[in-house]
Amino acid sequence: MLASNVTWLDVNEYIKSSKVPTVILPVGSVEAHGPHLPLTVDSIIAEAIANEVGKKLKALVLPPLHFGQVWSLRKFSGTLWLENDTLSRVIYEIGAALREHGFKLFIVINGHIGNMGALKNALRKLMDKDFHVMLFNPDLIRNIALKYIESEFWHKTYFHAEEIETSLILYLKPEAVKMENAIADYPEVPFDLNYTFISWEKLTKNAIIGDPTKASAEKGKIIFEKTVNKIVEIVEREIKKLLANEIA
Repeated sequence: MLASNVTWLDVNEYIKSSKVPTVILPVGSVEAHGPHLPLTVDSIIAEAIANEVGKKLKALVLPPLHFGQVWSLRKFSGTLWLENDTLSRVIYEIGAALREHGFKLFIVINGHIGNMGALKNALRKLMDKDFHVMLFNPDLIRNIALKYIESEFWHKTYFHAEEIETSLILYLKPEAVKMENAIADYPEVPFDLNYTFISWEKLTKNAIIGDPTKASAEKGKIIFEKTVNKIVEIVEREIKKLLANEIA
């Protein structure tokens, strides 16, 4: 159920009637994604996944948190960001409120690689308060997409505005894609990329890392559905474990 469609009484009834009341928060970013994709790519993807996962799990899905931690793309117009400690604090306080209301499982669907440190920090603090949490990061999407994409990855970790993300947006929000502006961009990988921090305007003038020209809505649909199903499978196993521990 979507928070935008229910009342507090609906939520109260759900918490009382569910054995493991579960809540999902999609988290994204506002940042440049090439000349062909909207600024909110990460939020669009995270929200769509969260909504579908929530439907299958019969969980409460919160509105997306659009603003994330961005450092690499700050020089590109339209990019906005929260500092790491700010984002961490926001996630922690949202989680603390949910725990107080009686939720047993807090799931964060993260669409932006740069958020990972802040989210991990916040969720660990919630675990210290005996609140069960789960975090799904973009690497899950990447690993699933490996079987379906044609283009080469620029880097073993980073993918941005390339075939995967472009395919997903072509499927989820095709009206927001300007494929006529899509271009491949494979800048030379700096030798010290894994050992220091490089602002991305020094790498790419287009805010693209990879090749979006091979993207398609068909690929996006497959990647999206496989990702949703994988998350549901993992969460259902976790819920079974929680119920077994409760009985024991």
